[in-house]
Amino acid sequence: MRLVDGLAFVRAFVACWTVAAATAAYAQFESFLFEITPAEAARMAFDQPYGKALVAETAKVFRRSADPRCLAEKKLDEPQLEAKARELLVRYGARMIEAHAGLVDLKKLEAALEARAGPGVKGEIARLRSAPEVAEFNKLGAPARLVSTAEHILEGFEQYLVIHRLRLAGDISPLVTGDDRLVKMSEEAEKSIEPLLAGKRPAALARYLELSEIMREEYVKSFDRQGMLRFNGPQSSFRGVEAELAELCLPGKS
Repeated sequence: MRLVDGLAFVRAFVACWTVAAATAAYAQFESFLFEITPAEAARMAFDQPYGKALVAETAKVFRRSADPRCLAEKKLDEPQLEAKARELLVRYGARMIEAHAGLVDLKKLEAALEARAGPGVKGEIARLRSAPEVAEFNKLGAPARLVSTAEHILEGFEQYLVIHRLRLAGDISPLVTGDDRLVKMSEEAEKSIEPLLAGKRPAALARYLELSEIMREEYVKSFDRQGMLRFNGPQSSFRGVEAELAELCLPGKS
């Protein structure tokens, strides 16, 4: 079932945007994620070139960390490890996204949106999304707008590993390793949206981006900061991943 029912389209945005940043530090609002589920959001994040590169890096670290004899017995080669890594990050990432959605006062957010943009804002956004120029913007802008989603899912995974003393052969996230190639890919992906925002914008796209900014601003105000202090996202979102890592011949607690 899609998240567009009722105010659930807000949850889709909130979930993905919160993964990207728990404060107003990131001005880019993922309005194109209105009508997708957390699972689809996580899948899209790792379907982009940068997300695919993060999956490949995860698989390489898995292979260096795994018991060679176990890998041979299970006939797990690098492509299989990469497929398993992607499936794991997408599935547990979706749980992380869904968990973040619960930190927003949706009634407060709904009231604020209608006060600023009118009671028909939900329908207006749906109509705008169907406009060719908006659809094209969302398609071409996806790599830039999903960078942080993929990064924060991976960070949550690595945080869980540290907390539970599940040691791998190395770090994965380029924010930790400083891998020049991945850092450059991230930067280039983020910059790729700039030409799409330059110059005169068609009326539909201009209005769409205006509503996106309103949503972002009101989301910040509706965020439960006290709840965030009590939030143990990686702890709950990645619970149970140990058993799946063991199936991939990875070591247990150190």
